[in-house]
Amino acid sequence: MSAEPATTDATECYTTLQTLSARKERAIGALVIGMTDAEAAEKAGVHRVTVTRWRLYDDAFRAALTDRLSGLWETCLFHLRALVPQAIGTIQYVMECGDDRVRLQAALGLMKLLARFHVPTDRGPVREFDDLLPEEEDELRAESRVQPAPKLVP
Repeated sequence: MSAEPATTDATECYTTLQTLSARKERAIGALVIGMTDAEAAEKAGVHRVTVTRWRLYDDAFRAALTDRLSGLWETCLFHLRALVPQAIGTIQYVMECGDDRVRLQAALGLMKLLARFHVPTDRGPVREFDDLLPEEEDELRAESRVQPAPKLVP
């Protein structure tokens, strides 16, 4: 006799998700918005340990919670992606029209972000400004519309 393998059929998982009790649904709703197990338990009308047990050991509950959280993140990412062009336009405007301190802050923030995500550039390896020849510095400033730094008087 051979034991039947555990099925991971999507229809079966979907059906299982549809059979959650109203209390489990209320607990999931509370957890999705960031409530603690204790707060979710209060909303669902059960003990805190019950919600913790559902969250840790109940496969259907865990699947439903994961599904709801994934949907929430997907929606948030969709809205964030839609804001990227506006954010880039704002940074560009500030860097072109803002006062020197604001421009510097925006430029530094952008450089930190690019460094964090290791964004490659098409200009080859980055060199220190001190290593640039005067004509290279002028060319770089012209390309990027960077204004020369004001000379500091000691």
